[in-house]
Amino acid sequence: MSDITLINYEDVTDEFITTLEVNLRNHSAAIPLLEYWVPDVDPIISMLNMLHAAEITGENEIAIRFSNDTVSEEMLPELLDNFRECGDVSIVDEGSHKTATICNIKIKITNKKSKKSSEVGQREAWSPEILHRAHGEPATVGAPQVGVEPDQAPELTDVLPALRQRLSELSGSRAFEGSLSDEPGGVVVKNTLDGVTLSVCVDPETHFIRKICYEGTENEMEQIIFEVFSDISVNKPIQEAADHSGQWLILKLLNRTEDMPIKGIFFPHLAGNYFTKPIKMMRSIRAAYGKKTGFVDIENTFHSKPSENWRGLSKEEKISKLNETLVEYLENSSLPERSMEISELISNVANEDIRVVMTYSKSLPDNSVPRHLRRLESIFRNLYEDELDVISTREFDENPLRRLSS
Repeated sequence: MSDITLINYEDVTDEFITTLEVNLRNHSAAIPLLEYWVPDVDPIISMLNMLHAAEITGENEIAIRFSNDTVSEEMLPELLDNFRECGDVSIVDEGSHKTATICNIKIKITNKKSKKSSEVGQREAWSPEILHRAHGEPATVGAPQVGVEPDQAPELTDVLPALRQRLSELSGSRAFEGSLSDEPGGVVVKNTLDGVTLSVCVDPETHFIRKICYEGTENEMEQIIFEVFSDISVNKPIQEAADHSGQWLILKLLNRTEDMPIKGIFFPHLAGNYFTKPIKMMRSIRAAYGKKTGFVDIENTFHSKPSENWRGLSKEEKISKLNETLVEYLENSSLPERSMEISELISNVANEDIRVVMTYSKSLPDNSVPRHLRRLESIFRNLYEDELDVISTREFDENPLRRLSS
């Protein structure tokens, strides 16, 4: 067991929930697969996500320890059946806990139905290939791709279709292309991968990136991606750039008014091979900077500040502006007048009023709500403040008299 990655399921789940606000994916357990793991309220899906993450990071075998409270005796056969679809399974009963070891991990396409679970009922056995096939899998260089015109650059075939238009529009900017020499009072760190060099100059007092540049990109598409990535990372803490610049890169390129091309969390590696390179390089730079300066604290509490215009408004003024826009949106979208409301504007941990809490009613089909929320968020950001986030709760009574009396 000493050579097999052992994961205490309840421990990493609790840590994910309690430290997500400051650490994101920097788990105290130094296990690479946790970088790609997403918990689920259904423990079976949650543990299967661990196997998917293990395959992504090249882990051939892992052991997962879980309590009988997490996986009951009734649920255990379903869990083991799904594990067996992914590899060779053995299990050790420790009384209040069990440890399942899965070796030779290989996620397969399967049409097998999992047994009925008391929580989720019948569902198809989990498999990333099925999910990617249904929701838009990462492209392969040279493969024919839907949405690629004959006159488009061949490198576009390695980019998720939903991102291609925005990338093409950004062609021409080269503000961050070039080399970086030593700077007085700054720490310069470089990393080279597959012919591309990414260089940053970090202020050793604040650990913010003062300057960033890249050189040696293979083609225009890669150049644009490094350009956008650099623009996102400059004037940010180096830890923030290592943690989140890849995710901000995706959000910068997505058309937020359209449906998400992939369900669930959109990891950069799902967008195409070009997107993983700057992330790997920035994280290598962060590690090298830590060795060079002794700054190894990975806690990330950075929050971008809203604009002075937004901060200068009272909370009542902010809500009033947002409500005016919401009313106009509902009218233009031919939605019922009270189908969505702004219930409150709350602060983030930095005490900035940027979280818009929306409440929606039963008159909106559940599958349409995410699309409307993304569109509203995009409109709010374009009109008022780039840092605004829209979150939702369901539901309220549409009858105003009953609402007033409740």
